[in-house]
Amino acid sequence: MLIKTFESGSIDKFEVDCPELGTIKKVKIGHDNKGLNPGWHLKEIFIESKTSRRTWLCECNRWFDKREDDGKIERELKAVEQFGYDKKIIRYDPDLPDFERPRKKTFYEDDDTLYKITAITSELKDAGTEADVYIKIVGKHSETEKIPLEKSTTNRIKFKSDQSDVFKVTDIDVGKIKKVIIGHNNRGKNPSWHLKEIIIEKNNEKYVFPCGKWLDKKLGDGLIERELIPLENIIERSDKVHNFIGMTVNYSISVKTSDILGAGTDSDIFLKIYGQYRKSDFIELKKSLTHKNKFEQGNTDVFEIKEEFFGELVKIKVKQIVKGLNPDWHLNELIVESSDLGRRWIFPFNNWLEKNESGSHLIELFPLNNKDTVSSSNTKEYKIEVYTGDLPKCGTDSNVFITLFGEEQESSEFHLNKSENHFNKFERDNIDRFIFETNDLGRLIGIRVRHDNSGFYPSWFLNHVTISDNSDKYEFICNKWFSTKRDDCKINRIIREKNYEKNLQTLQKDQRKKKRIIKKPKDDKNKKEKTIELCNDFKYYYVKIFTGGNQNQAGTDLKAEIKIFGDNCLSKAFKLNETKSHELKFERNQIDVFEIKSEDDLGVIYAVELNLMDCLSKANDLDLEKIEIIDNNFTYKFDYNQAISIKNPVKVKYLKKIFT
Repeated sequence: MLIKTFESGSIDKFEVDCPELGTIKKVKIGHDNKGLNPGWHLKEIFIESKTSRRTWLCECNRWFDKREDDGKIERELKAVEQFGYDKKIIRYDPDLPDFERPRKKTFYEDDDTLYKITAITSELKDAGTEADVYIKIVGKHSETEKIPLEKSTTNRIKFKSDQSDVFKVTDIDVGKIKKVIIGHNNRGKNPSWHLKEIIIEKNNEKYVFPCGKWLDKKLGDGLIERELIPLENIIERSDKVHNFIGMTVNYSISVKTSDILGAGTDSDIFLKIYGQYRKSDFIELKKSLTHKNKFEQGNTDVFEIKEEFFGELVKIKVKQIVKGLNPDWHLNELIVESSDLGRRWIFPFNNWLEKNESGSHLIELFPLNNKDTVSSSNTKEYKIEVYTGDLPKCGTDSNVFITLFGEEQESSEFHLNKSENHFNKFERDNIDRFIFETNDLGRLIGIRVRHDNSGFYPSWFLNHVTISDNSDKYEFICNKWFSTKRDDCKINRIIREKNYEKNLQTLQKDQRKKKRIIKKPKDDKNKKEKTIELCNDFKYYYVKIFTGGNQNQAGTDLKAEIKIFGDNCLSKAFKLNETKSHELKFERNQIDVFEIKSEDDLGVIYAVELNLMDCLSKANDLDLEKIEIIDNNFTYKFDYNQAISIKNPVKVKYLKKIFT
C-alpha cells in the first residue's frame, strides 16, 4: 500500500543517516515543482539527533509554489535549538485558528505572545490594495518569520483606503521590538498600497511605525517591501540634526480648503517653505494625490515633494496666481508631514486670500508651537454639543467656528459645518452634535466660538457648549448673543470652562487681597493692632522678553510697546521702557522683565501684540525667541523663534498660546 506524503494537515517523519553535525544553524529545503499539484505550504520542520538527543525547530509558514507567495520553491530556514521540548504537543490541527494552536518554547522565549497588529491605510485616492500583505517583527532577542495578515477583525474587506485593519496573531516573544518588515506579493487587480502606519501592541507595550509611502513597483521608489523603525527611534534620530543636514527628505503637504460657499478656486497655488537651515524656491502644487480637481470646497488635497532637509519649519509663504472663473480661495489650514522625521507641522489660517499692500495674493503662515508626531496614536476624539437658546429669532444661518484651548496646547479652528443630528443646524432650542479628531490637548480650559455674520439671519444666542472625550466632560456657559446688533455686539467670544473659571476667580481674588497692619499709638496702650484687608485697585502683570543669540547683532535699542488681549478686554499699549532685570534691554541671550500696572483684569490672555518702533542707532536686529506674560501663578507663553531685521516700524502679532 502506497502511503502519500506531504498531505494537508499531515505530519511526516523521516530518518536520515549522516555524520554528527554538531549545532545545526540552518536547513535548506525545496521541491522539483513536478506533478499535477506541485504547490506546497510548509508549516515547520522538527529535527532530533538520536545520538546527542538535541532538538531543533525550523519554522516556515510559507508557500513553495511558483504561483503563490513570492514564487520560490526552495528556502533556507533558521534552526532554533529547543529546550524542555515535549513531543506530545506537536499535534497540528488545521481547523484551529493561529492563536489557539499549541506552540513550542525556544531558547529565547518563555511563552508565546499575542500580537495585536493595526495596519492603517492612507486616505489617498486608490490607496488600498488587493495584494497579500505580510509582516515580519524583529526584536531584541529574536524575530518572527513573515506573518501573513489574512483576516481583519475590524473589516470584511481589508486594506481599503482610509481604513484601519486589526489582526491578532500569536508568535514567539521577540523582546523589545526594534523594527518591522512589511510588504506584499504584488498580486491582484490593484496591488498598489499606500500605508500610513503600523501599530503593534503586546504585553502592555505599544509600538508605532510611521510609513506614509507607497508599496508599489510603479509609484514612489518602486519598493513593495519596507523596513520600518518605531516612532521613538525616529524622534531620537530626528533630534540629532547632523543625521539629516544635506539629505533629501520626503514631505507630504495637505491643503485643506474650507467648507463654506464659494471657498474653492481655479487659481494656481505656490508654496515657499522656510526652515531652520534653508528655504525653498516657490513650489507649484500641481497634482493632488486625493482629488482630480484640486482646491475644491471642503476637500483636502495631498501633495508629495522631495526637498533637502529644512530643519525645524519656521514659516510658509502661500502665493496665489489668480485665474479662472472662480479665482477666490478660502484656505482653512496647511499641514506638512514627514514620515522620515516622524514630524508634523500645522499652519492654521481659515480666511480668504486677499491682496496685500503690494497688490499680490501672498500670505505668510506660522506653525502652531508643538512638535507633533505623524502617529494617529497621539490624537483624541472630541464630541462637541452646541446648545442654541430658546429665544425668538435666536437661530443663525452664519458659518460657526470653534477653537479648543487645552493646558498642553490649542487646536486649529474647526468649522461646525455638518451636524450629526440636524440638517438645519443652530436652530432655536436645538442641540447640535459634532465630532472632531485632533491632537491630545490635555485638560480643556477654554474655547473660542465665532461666526462670520453671513446669511439672512446671522444673529445667534448661544446657551452653552459641552465637550467630552473618552474620560472627561467639560461645560462652557455662555448665555450671550453673537450679533452685531444685540447685547455687546460681539460675534467672537472666548468662553472659559465652568469649573476652571470658578477656580481661577477664587485664586485671583485671594491673591489680590493685601494685608496691612496699623501700628498702635504710643499713648494708647489699650488699643490693639488691627489687620485690615484692602483690595488692590490695580492688576499687575509681568512681561518677559526672551532675546536669542542666533545672529551677529541679536540685541536692539528699539523702542517697544505691547498690547495684551484678554477675554475680558484689550489692554492699552504699555511702553517697555525699563527692564527690571538688566541695565540695557534686548541684549543677546538675555531675558528682560517688565512690570505692567493695569486698571483692568484682562481675564484669560490669548494673544499679544508687540510694536517695535524706530531707533537712533543701527543695532536694530532682534532675535525674538518668545514672550511670557505672568499673571500671579499663571504663565502664558507666546513662542516666535524668528530673527527680525527692522528698517521701518513694524508690528509683531502672534496669536498662539500655550497655557501652563
